[in-house]
Amino acid sequence: MTGSEGRNRKTAIRRAMDLLARRDRFIGELRSDLAKSGFEPAEIDEAVESLSERRLLDDPALAARRVRDWRRAGRSNADCIARLRSKGASRSVAEAAVHGTSDGSGEESDPELQAAINAVRKAVGPSKDRVPVPRLVGRLARRGFRLDTIRAALRHSGLPDPSSLEPETDR
Repeated sequence: MTGSEGRNRKTAIRRAMDLLARRDRFIGELRSDLAKSGFEPAEIDEAVESLSERRLLDDPALAARRVRDWRRAGRSNADCIARLRSKGASRSVAEAAVHGTSDGSGEESDPELQAAINAVRKAVGPSKDRVPVPRLVGRLARRGFRLDTIRAALRHSGLPDPSSLEPETDR
């Protein structure tokens, strides 16, 4: 390795460390950021390998943390996977995180249902009549929740099932 190559490798690692000091990143995201900074693929590979050996990059653990946070915020499995993929996580890491992560409450429940319940609670707040149920159903569906999950979350929250509502008529 020449002096120039050693300097570039250290520079790539330093840049990667600076990026990681600001926030955790997925390997794919870090690779992209280093490429945008002008580093060659070989330099990026060496930096990623060095940081992985030091256990400073751990895509599965990062994905699991983010999924737990997003579920508490009422995000669906589909939304979590899309967000993870957009941040540079591989499909396998994203799916493993979604299907292998509980909501952290210690309850033996469906994490997708718990996320939907959290989304309903957040939307309606203390007053159960703040958001019309059909609008709430649409909001949850746009977030990627399945209809059976939406119905279960509504039942759990004491709200009427949208199929039991009478259609509104003009008088």
